[in-house]
Amino acid sequence: MSVFTKKAIQGAFLSLLERTPLDKITVKMIVDACGISRNTFYYHYEDINALLKDLLETEMDRVQSEIQNGGGWQATVAQVLSVVAAHKRAFYHIFRSADRKQLHLRLRTLTRSLTAQAVDAAGGQSLKPMDRETISVFFSSAFLGICEQWLDEGMKEPPEALIHRLDLFAGMLEQAVERAAKSGH
Repeated sequence: MSVFTKKAIQGAFLSLLERTPLDKITVKMIVDACGISRNTFYYHYEDINALLKDLLETEMDRVQSEIQNGGGWQATVAQVLSVVAAHKRAFYHIFRSADRKQLHLRLRTLTRSLTAQAVDAAGGQSLKPMDRETISVFFSSAFLGICEQWLDEGMKEPPEALIHRLDLFAGMLEQAVERAAKSGH
């Protein structure tokens, strides 16, 4: 019953986010939308911020498992972008809220995992740890910047176009790994 209730709360919250800015959503709106009491909400979540954190963690954990199952970074990015595109207004409201840090932290964790996977796929395991880390941090920061710019601009660019831009980025990452390997750093 507890998992069912949490999913109902998350679903109601996501539905509200589709039409209401995050800063305007109240616990009362959530409990009314899913037909539970305030006590039930507070049994599962301390506040709306905790709910947002749990919702984002749930989605990112699902994506992280895809990465670990070897889905490849392009497939993972496509999956993330399809979730974002399916809930475009919700993510826009989160990104434009005072609690946008929650989304930023989850995206940063995801981009670091994806970039580490791409560095390893490009032969980065043979690099010195500091060189491998430098390349990973540089490209994950750029990757995160591109994703956040896309969110900030209202996600007008189709996900496929963003994936194409990130493909160009992957070529640069491979070149950086090759250069570091050749220079012996």
